[in-house]
Amino acid sequence: MSALDARNFQASLGPTFVPDPQSTKTSGTIHMKRFFGKPYTGVQVQMDPIEFLKKAFVQVCELKKSQGKTPPKDYLDFPPSEPSMFKRLKSRMRGGQPIDAPVLILDKSGKIIGHNGRNRAFLAHKLGIKSIPVMLKTLDTN
Repeated sequence: MSALDARNFQASLGPTFVPDPQSTKTSGTIHMKRFFGKPYTGVQVQMDPIEFLKKAFVQVCELKKSQGKTPPKDYLDFPPSEPSMFKRLKSRMRGGQPIDAPVLILDKSGKIIGHNGRNRAFLAHKLGIKSIPVMLKTLDTN
């Protein structure tokens, strides 16, 4: 089966979340502004997109409060970062193409201290995808 046939077959099954292999490495350094260059160990798990959004929501609320800002009302209360990004992600999910797995960053005690991928999880939820790959990355140092 050619790559095009495989994509057409995947598209006939409906939207899916295929993780990019580079986004599911189990160790390395984090490439996010707040944690850039910090070493981590990680594990990939499957999670309902709503579960990811709820976990990220708790972290967002704590961060906003610590900054003296008003937190969002609930875990679905945030606008897309870029509407054009949603369009591109939707096309990739519908075509079964790889995208980066969402990430929850944990400290050594297991508390969520950061995340990346709310837009991907939100869109997966809107498309009816029931399970997405999520990387749990525990910082090796705090």
